[in-house]
Amino acid sequence: MIHKGIMISDGVQLARILDAGSTGMRLFLAGVPPLPVGAELNLECTPARKKSDGKKWYPVNIPCKIVWRDVKNYSYGIVFS
Repeated sequence: MIHKGIMISDGVQLARILDAGSTGMRLFLAGVPPLPVGAELNLECTPARKKSDGKKWYPVNIPCKIVWRDVKNYSYGIVFS
């Protein structure tokens, strides 16, 4: 499941998930230099799953790729790899 606290691997916070599906999502990025179409990202999603003892949440890394961008509106379309 995708949650709000998604990070690009270099630590830049994503502002908002506009919508998401099973194969990708549309993101609104704030304060980030324009990323090129074709760029590969490693998203970290937390909380995503619990350790078997149920006491701690562990992040899940999601490799993905930018397939389109709208620089004017700061939004990007990504697909999960």
